[in-house]
Amino acid sequence: MDQMKQKKVFKPMNITLREISSRIPSFLHQPNTLLGLHYLSRDIFCVVALWYFASHIEGLSARVASHGFSLAAIVVRWALWMFFWFFQSLAMTALWVLGHECGHRAFSTLPWLCDLVGFLVHSFTGTPYFSWKITHHVHHSFNGSFERDSHHIPKTRSELGLPAEVPGQAVNYSEFLEDTPLYTISMLLIHQLIGFPLFLASNLGGQRHFPAWSSHYNPFATALFKPTQKYAVIASDLGILSVIATCAYCARLHGWLAVWKYYIIPWLGVNHWCDLVAQFPLQHTDPQVPHYRSGQWTFVRGAICTIDRPLLGSLGRFFFHDVAHFHVAHHLFPRMPFYHTEEATKYIKEVLGEYYLTHQQYWMPNLWHNFQQCQFIEDEGQILFYKDKNGEAAVTTTEESNSN
Repeated sequence: MDQMKQKKVFKPMNITLREISSRIPSFLHQPNTLLGLHYLSRDIFCVVALWYFASHIEGLSARVASHGFSLAAIVVRWALWMFFWFFQSLAMTALWVLGHECGHRAFSTLPWLCDLVGFLVHSFTGTPYFSWKITHHVHHSFNGSFERDSHHIPKTRSELGLPAEVPGQAVNYSEFLEDTPLYTISMLLIHQLIGFPLFLASNLGGQRHFPAWSSHYNPFATALFKPTQKYAVIASDLGILSVIATCAYCARLHGWLAVWKYYIIPWLGVNHWCDLVAQFPLQHTDPQVPHYRSGQWTFVRGAICTIDRPLLGSLGRFFFHDVAHFHVAHHLFPRMPFYHTEEATKYIKEVLGEYYLTHQQYWMPNLWHNFQQCQFIEDEGQILFYKDKNGEAAVTTTEESNSN
């Protein structure tokens, strides 16, 4: 049974970062440039090989149809395209994760190489490299902080218009929170396929006190960027525009249907996987994960508001470069290369004990569970856990630990 399920009453952790880092061998923090380039080459090869595979799908299905098996040809055609879209989304996500490594300076000891590789692979996968690198650093600096984390900030009782709890009076939460399954599924699909681009474009899910449309594409978005960072944002925009221009050129040559099949559908898959492996629905959102207000937040407490999940098993380890499997280590030591996080996690678990969070269940039920159960947090209190559609939290806190 997961440790997370056994924990009912929460007391905040007082272990220091020094206590954790003292147990971890220093060599685990050192990136290997050649090894990073090896993984980059491997992932590029996978993307190109899959494109080559896709270029033969229509011809193969046509040959099947030419032998009189028209129905079989349709089945083969769609099966092969589905195979391509699934694995190409994984291969492109692998490149995205390496860009994420570059943003943390975990890809290489050479900062210029990190930024060059990161800019290229993130532009290719539709993420403004420097812009997201800046705000992602804020997320790492203030993970778990209700006031200062950069995105997926929980909504409060008052923001949802929920009535205050009064002793002896029941609140009918279903009037406010109950949705039809079809609506919930629709919102989940929208969140997974275009939630990340919407966050980048309009700060959807970010800090709600930011000005409207605080966009990663706006070099003058003062809530996100310093004036000295505007040229980095512009460079990121140019990277995205170059990819859009390339898609338009390919569409002129081969038609938009080809661009849709070869790039856009896999790109939608990238948004889904990126949201799972490096954003919030599984890594930082769960009924068992606390959120802190300023009176109780510390860097280490916030860093371990993170869950290790074996997303897609060995397939996920290959394509996601361990970022989902060992996300706690990544948040404690973001400059640690991904290929060292497995070993580091062994030491981290020994130090954290019950505060190390992991789920071994399949990701899809977990995603649905979190989307259903993580509805809101209270307006008051320093340590807060999500409440569900019945207004119940899975974890309680002591009055002493929940004070300033």
